[in-house]
Amino acid sequence: MKKISVLVTLRKILERTKSKVELKLHGSRIVEFVVTPSRSTQTFLLKDALRKFETTFDVKVILSVQSYSGSSHNALLEL
Repeated sequence: MKKISVLVTLRKILERTKSKVELKLHGSRIVEFVVTPSRSTQTFLLKDALRKFETTFDVKVILSVQSYSGSSHNALLEL
């Protein structure tokens, strides 16, 4: 039940920002989320949801935020 809740929360955040997401697997326990939002996003909400994802699924998450239209920066964030 907890896994479903974490996934629903993450989906809502990504849906609200109209983000495109690409998942990359690095080894067996490291997942990289490459997020490209179509509008500005509150990164702390996404980081919090991904911390819960890490704990629930027992994996290490790397967050890579690509620039959205209107922005000129990319960021690789450690949770």
